[in-house]
Amino acid sequence: MDAHKVSSCIKAVVISFMLVAVTGCRDETGSGSTAKKDNQVAKIDDIAKEKGPDGQPIIFWRIKQENRDAISAMLDAGYDIEIKGGFDATPIIGAALIDDWQTVLLLLKRGANPMVADRRGFTLNDLMNTSRVDPKGSYGVALEEVRALLKQRGVSDKVYEPPQVKEMLKNDEWPPAN
Repeated sequence: MDAHKVSSCIKAVVISFMLVAVTGCRDETGSGSTAKKDNQVAKIDDIAKEKGPDGQPIIFWRIKQENRDAISAMLDAGYDIEIKGGFDATPIIGAALIDDWQTVLLLLKRGANPMVADRRGFTLNDLMNTSRVDPKGSYGVALEEVRALLKQRGVSDKVYEPPQVKEMLKNDEWPPAN
């Protein structure tokens, strides 16, 4: 077996192990790879349907717990990074609302859309610019990394107040054109 195949197998085992640790889901079929893949898809569907104690998709509960290992495992397994919770907030908005900039950074690096808005008009840029975290603390350091990443992507200057965003959403003008 070549090194790439070994590496892929190790990644699959690690991801499977993380999912078992995080979700309690495990493959009990013991059958061939097709059955296992079908079972894994079914497990992702189960995870996607899973709700936290607050009734929101489980990823929002993991964000509240600051359980970034669980979030990473869910994303590795194919969980929707743009799933919507209350007020149509995506996980990146959920993390920014509680000033968990470490999770925001993780989600951005994993491909989350930085130009989302929830129905209240909250956006990542507005929350980033109004955050009051200690700049020297771990959340402040992560916040600075988020700012730098958004500046590099050319979206840090697009800051709108929630009432403006709500109006833009109402008129189907969100996200704004470049």
